[in-house]
Amino acid sequence: MKSLSLLVLLVAFGSSLVGCVHRQPLISHAHVGHTMTHWGDTPDQQGLLPVARQELGTARREADLALADTATPNQKAAHIRNVARSLNPDAEKLGPGLGYGAIRALEAAVEHLEYAATSDDASTNVVTSVVELSAIGDNLLERLRAVAARAKTADVRDVAVLDQTAVELRASLRDIAVGENGFEHLQKELDAMLARETNPKYQPLEKKYLLGLVRMPNGKWMYASLRKALGRPTYGY
Repeated sequence: MKSLSLLVLLVAFGSSLVGCVHRQPLISHAHVGHTMTHWGDTPDQQGLLPVARQELGTARREADLALADTATPNQKAAHIRNVARSLNPDAEKLGPGLGYGAIRALEAAVEHLEYAATSDDASTNVVTSVVELSAIGDNLLERLRAVAARAKTADVRDVAVLDQTAVELRASLRDIAVGENGFEHLQKELDAMLARETNPKYQPLEKKYLLGLVRMPNGKWMYASLRKALGRPTYGY
């Protein structure tokens, strides 16, 4: 009788676990969610791509301010340094923006798209689409690094050079934001990929899932709630 009771309990637990697994969102969709809506170490746990876009917006505003008619040479130099900080805070510790950096945020956004594509549950659509998305992202990163380096090395002793630098930075940042293969193009292609997801459709995931995804020692990702149900440690990164 005890054996039968134990068997019933085991079957019931197994069924509930299967149901739990079935209800879990796709790991691939969670990584897309890290890119789009929430990630653990960003300001206010925002998505990585929105953070990158905000920091890029700050850099563009600072480039505009460097060209203001009323800006003194010192102010021009400060605004140009702020461009560098918005893209890469490691270069400049103080200034406007979120303090996260467009480069860091975009690097992580591309990384999580690649995690999505290499997830066991990734659709063919995600796998093939991320190839192009990753290429666009890598190109953007190369251009952002070049702009950050240019802003960091501006000669602050020559007003004419400062103005020329600001003009170049403003043009480059505009192209990165809205030009061919810029941030707008990346967002458009990402939205198109998500619109093609059908089984299941992509829906923004709850924060508890996005922030509850942990990486296992073998490199695979799992929801912390499932690790707990399986009796595994919930450590991860």
